[in-house]
Amino acid sequence: MIEIRIIDQNGNKEDQQMTTVPRIGDLITRTLSSGGGPFNLHFFRVEDVEHSLDNGAVRILIRDEIDHKRWPG
Repeated sequence: MIEIRIIDQNGNKEDQQMTTVPRIGDLITRTLSSGGGPFNLHFFRVEDVEHSLDNGAVRILIRDEIDHKRWPG
């Protein structure tokens, strides 16, 4: 598993383990809850992927995807 730091368009950060590093344009899903409420599935588009040469860390920048069809489509 690869440790990946996910940063959304609001600057929120979360570390998550993934089997592969997503590519720019890939659609990823995250399960989020708001204020202890039910969990909802959200779709995000990968905007940028950054690899650190110093420590091998990977960061991806994501944005909310309103239309979650395959892209480009």
